[in-house]
Amino acid sequence: MGFTIKILNDKTIKKIRGNKVVLIDLLNEKQEKKFFAARVNNRLRSLTYDIHYDATVEFLDLSDVDAVSVYERGLRYIFCMAAKELYPDWKFKISYSISRSILIESLDATVIDSIMVEKIKKQMLDIVDKDYDFEKMIVSNEEAIEIYKKFGYEDKISIISYRPEQTVHFYKCNEYMNYMYGMMVPSTGYLKDFKILLHSEGIILQ
Repeated sequence: MGFTIKILNDKTIKKIRGNKVVLIDLLNEKQEKKFFAARVNNRLRSLTYDIHYDATVEFLDLSDVDAVSVYERGLRYIFCMAAKELYPDWKFKISYSISRSILIESLDATVIDSIMVEKIKKQMLDIVDKDYDFEKMIVSNEEAIEIYKKFGYEDKISIISYRPEQTVHFYKCNEYMNYMYGMMVPSTGYLKDFKILLHSEGIILQ
Protein backbone atom coordinates (compact mmCIF):
# COMPACT_ATOMS: atom_id res chain seq x y z
CA MET A 1 0.00 0.00 0.00
CA GLY A 2 1.33 3.46 -0.83
CA PHE A 3 1.13 6.43 -3.15
CA THR A 4 3.27 8.72 -5.31
CA ILE A 5 4.20 12.35 -4.83
CA LYS A 6 5.67 14.51 -7.58
CA ILE A 7 7.60 17.52 -6.26
CA LEU A 8 7.67 20.33 -8.80
CA ASN A 9 10.50 22.31 -7.18
CA ASP A 10 13.20 19.76 -8.02
CA LYS A 11 11.17 17.55 -10.39
CA THR A 12 11.55 14.50 -8.18
CA ILE A 13 9.08 11.69 -7.63
CA LYS A 14 8.77 10.06 -4.23
CA LYS A 15 7.18 6.70 -3.64
CA ILE A 16 5.55 6.75 -0.21
CA ARG A 17 5.12 3.49 1.65
CA GLY A 18 2.46 3.62 4.31
CA ASN A 19 -0.80 5.46 4.83
CA LYS A 20 0.33 9.10 4.89
CA VAL A 21 3.22 11.55 4.97
CA VAL A 22 3.47 15.06 6.43
CA LEU A 23 4.52 17.68 3.88
CA ILE A 24 7.40 18.92 5.98
CA ASP A 25 8.89 15.41 6.04
CA LEU A 26 9.39 15.61 2.26
CA LEU A 27 11.98 18.34 2.79
CA ASN A 28 15.59 17.86 3.85
CA GLU A 29 17.14 19.82 6.71
CA LYS A 30 18.53 22.57 4.44
CA GLN A 31 15.18 23.05 2.70
CA GLU A 32 12.97 22.90 5.78
CA LYS A 33 12.88 26.59 6.79
CA LYS A 34 13.26 27.87 3.23
CA PHE A 35 9.61 27.12 2.44
CA PHE A 36 6.55 28.35 4.32
CA ALA A 37 3.59 26.60 2.71
CA ALA A 38 2.83 24.34 -0.24
CA ARG A 39 0.34 23.73 -3.02
CA VAL A 40 -0.94 20.18 -3.14
CA ASN A 41 -2.75 19.51 -6.41
CA ASN A 42 -2.97 23.33 -6.72
CA ARG A 43 -4.61 23.75 -3.31
CA LEU A 44 -2.82 25.77 -0.62
CA ARG A 45 -1.78 23.70 2.39
CA SER A 46 0.28 24.22 5.52
CA LEU A 47 3.56 22.35 5.90
CA THR A 48 1.99 20.23 8.64
CA TYR A 49 -0.66 18.88 6.25
CA ASP A 50 -0.93 15.07 5.92
CA ILE A 51 -0.97 13.63 2.40
CA HIS A 52 -2.48 10.18 1.91
CA TYR A 53 -3.01 10.16 -1.86
CA ASP A 54 -1.20 10.62 -5.17
CA ALA A 55 -0.31 14.30 -5.43
CA THR A 56 1.69 17.00 -7.15
CA VAL A 57 3.40 19.27 -4.61
CA GLU A 58 4.97 22.69 -5.02
CA PHE A 59 6.72 24.13 -1.98
CA LEU A 60 6.36 27.91 -1.65
CA ASP A 61 8.97 30.47 -0.61
CA LEU A 62 8.59 34.22 -0.18
CA SER A 63 8.47 34.82 -3.92
CA ASP A 64 4.90 33.50 -3.72
CA VAL A 65 2.12 35.80 -2.47
CA ASP A 66 0.38 33.02 -0.50
CA ALA A 67 3.59 32.14 1.31
CA VAL A 68 4.05 35.82 2.15
CA SER A 69 0.58 35.87 3.72
CA VAL A 70 1.42 32.84 5.85
CA TYR A 71 4.70 34.45 6.91
CA GLU A 72 3.06 37.77 7.79
CA ARG A 73 0.42 35.96 9.84
CA GLY A 74 3.21 34.37 11.85
CA LEU A 75 4.87 37.76 12.38
CA ARG A 76 1.61 39.22 13.66
CA TYR A 77 1.29 36.31 16.07
CA ILE A 78 4.78 36.56 17.55
CA PHE A 79 4.44 40.35 17.82
CA CYS A 80 1.26 39.87 19.89
CA MET A 81 2.97 37.17 21.93
CA ALA A 82 6.01 39.37 22.65
CA ALA A 83 3.84 42.38 23.47
CA LYS A 84 1.70 40.33 25.86
CA GLU A 85 4.79 39.05 27.67
CA LEU A 86 6.31 42.54 28.03
CA TYR A 87 3.26 44.80 28.27
CA PRO A 88 0.32 42.60 29.36
CA ASP A 89 -2.12 45.51 29.77
CA TRP A 90 -1.31 47.30 26.52
CA LYS A 91 -4.23 47.66 24.10
CA PHE A 92 -3.35 47.98 20.42
CA LYS A 93 -4.67 47.25 16.95
CA ILE A 94 -2.97 45.75 13.91
CA SER A 95 -3.66 46.83 10.34
CA TYR A 96 -1.91 47.18 7.00
CA SER A 97 -0.10 50.33 6.00
CA ILE A 98 1.78 51.34 2.85
CA SER A 99 3.33 48.54 0.77
CA ARG A 100 1.69 45.82 2.88
CA SER A 101 3.75 46.72 5.94
CA ILE A 102 2.01 45.80 9.19
CA LEU A 103 1.02 48.83 11.26
CA ILE A 104 0.51 48.56 15.02
CA GLU A 105 -1.27 51.47 16.72
CA SER A 106 -1.83 52.03 20.42
CA LEU A 107 -5.45 52.12 21.59
CA ASP A 108 -4.73 53.38 25.09
CA ALA A 109 -2.44 55.91 26.74
CA THR A 110 0.67 53.79 26.22
CA VAL A 111 3.39 55.87 24.58
CA ILE A 112 5.30 53.97 21.91
CA ASP A 113 8.97 54.95 21.82
CA SER A 114 12.25 53.54 20.52
CA ILE A 115 12.97 51.75 23.81
CA MET A 116 9.64 49.93 23.66
CA VAL A 117 10.21 48.95 20.03
CA GLU A 118 13.69 47.59 20.81
CA LYS A 119 12.37 45.54 23.74
CA ILE A 120 9.63 44.01 21.60
CA LYS A 121 12.16 43.24 18.84
CA LYS A 122 14.46 41.42 21.28
CA GLN A 123 11.53 39.47 22.70
CA MET A 124 10.39 38.47 19.20
CA LEU A 125 13.92 37.33 18.32
CA ASP A 126 14.00 35.25 21.51
CA ILE A 127 10.68 33.64 20.58
CA VAL A 128 12.05 32.85 17.09
CA ASP A 129 15.29 31.46 18.52
CA LYS A 130 13.39 29.08 20.83
CA ASP A 131 11.54 27.65 17.80
CA TYR A 132 8.25 27.02 19.58
CA ASP A 133 5.70 24.90 17.70
CA PHE A 134 2.40 26.40 16.60
CA GLU A 135 -0.39 24.07 17.71
CA LYS A 136 -3.79 24.55 16.08
CA MET A 137 -6.71 24.12 18.46
CA ILE A 138 -10.46 24.12 17.87
CA VAL A 139 -12.45 25.19 20.91
CA SER A 140 -16.09 25.93 21.64
CA ASN A 141 -17.31 29.52 21.78
CA GLU A 142 -17.60 29.21 25.55
CA GLU A 143 -13.97 28.07 25.82
CA ALA A 144 -12.92 30.89 23.49
CA ILE A 145 -14.51 33.45 25.81
CA GLU A 146 -12.50 32.09 28.74
CA ILE A 147 -9.30 32.22 26.67
CA TYR A 148 -9.99 35.82 25.68
CA LYS A 149 -10.55 36.71 29.35
CA LYS A 150 -7.32 34.96 30.39
CA PHE A 151 -5.20 36.86 27.89
CA GLY A 152 -6.95 40.19 28.30
CA TYR A 153 -8.79 40.30 24.96
CA GLU A 154 -12.17 41.27 26.37
CA ASP A 155 -12.78 43.44 23.29
CA LYS A 156 -12.98 40.28 21.17
CA ILE A 157 -15.61 38.56 23.31
CA SER A 158 -18.51 40.50 21.78
CA ILE A 159 -17.50 39.32 18.30
CA ILE A 160 -18.26 35.71 19.21
CA SER A 161 -21.96 36.40 19.72
CA TYR A 162 -22.23 37.59 16.10
CA ARG A 163 -20.53 34.53 14.61
CA PRO A 164 -22.74 31.73 13.25
CA GLU A 165 -20.02 29.16 13.96
CA GLN A 166 -20.04 27.29 17.26
CA THR A 167 -16.26 26.85 17.41
CA VAL A 168 -13.20 29.10 17.22
CA HIS A 169 -9.75 28.25 15.83
CA PHE A 170 -6.82 29.23 18.04
CA TYR A 171 -3.10 28.70 17.78
CA LYS A 172 -1.16 27.80 20.90
CA CYS A 173 2.53 28.65 21.15
CA ASN A 174 4.37 27.76 24.34
CA GLU A 175 1.82 28.97 26.94
CA TYR A 176 0.37 31.74 24.76
CA MET A 177 -2.85 31.44 22.73
CA ASN A 178 -4.40 33.71 20.13
CA TYR A 179 -6.86 33.57 17.26
CA MET A 180 -5.46 33.67 13.73
CA TYR A 181 -7.54 33.21 10.61
CA GLY A 182 -5.65 31.05 8.16
CA MET A 183 -2.71 28.68 8.18
CA MET A 184 0.59 29.20 9.96
CA VAL A 185 4.18 28.08 9.60
CA PRO A 186 5.02 25.00 11.72
CA SER A 187 7.05 26.87 14.34
CA THR A 188 8.43 30.26 15.34
CA GLY A 189 11.88 29.38 14.00
CA TYR A 190 10.61 29.99 10.46
CA LEU A 191 10.15 33.71 11.17
CA LYS A 192 13.77 34.87 11.32
CA ASP A 193 13.58 37.73 8.83
CA PHE A 194 11.67 40.83 9.87
CA LYS A 195 12.10 44.51 10.61
CA ILE A 196 10.34 46.40 13.38
CA LEU A 197 10.50 50.18 13.22
CA LEU A 198 9.20 53.17 15.15
CA HIS A 199 6.66 55.10 13.05
CA SER A 200 4.81 58.38 13.56
CA GLU A 201 1.56 56.42 13.93
CA GLY A 202 2.97 53.58 16.01
CA ILE A 203 5.10 50.57 14.98
CA ILE A 204 5.82 49.24 11.51
CA LEU A 205 6.47 45.50 11.15
CA GLN A 206 7.91 44.18 7.89
